[in-house]
Amino acid sequence: MDKRNIGRFDVPIKLVDDHPNLIARIFAKLKVVPVRVEAMYLENVIEYVALSKFFPTRTLGELIPDYKLNIQQRRSGSVFVTMVCLTDNITYFEASFSSDHKPQTL
Repeated sequence: MDKRNIGRFDVPIKLVDDHPNLIARIFAKLKVVPVRVEAMYLENVIEYVALSKFFPTRTLGELIPDYKLNIQQRRSGSVFVTMVCLTDNITYFEASFSSDHKPQTL
């Protein structure tokens, strides 16, 4: 396997602790397969290195690009998610889906 669709992104620990089902639904929507997960307590985030068809293909040995996972819950209760590459500022994924619970601050 010389090429992979791989990326690195963070999720706040509090968001994972408080809304694990929401994170699981987002990961399912992104078709993310984590290959490395590390709690970064100094920054209060969990860092994921993951495979996803939404990430551009990288050759083995290339640097893994960093992404910003943006999660917004709208007043209607729907969730809007984007994945933006921090290197080239391109949005590689965006989706909106209904939430199973009442709107709340994320």
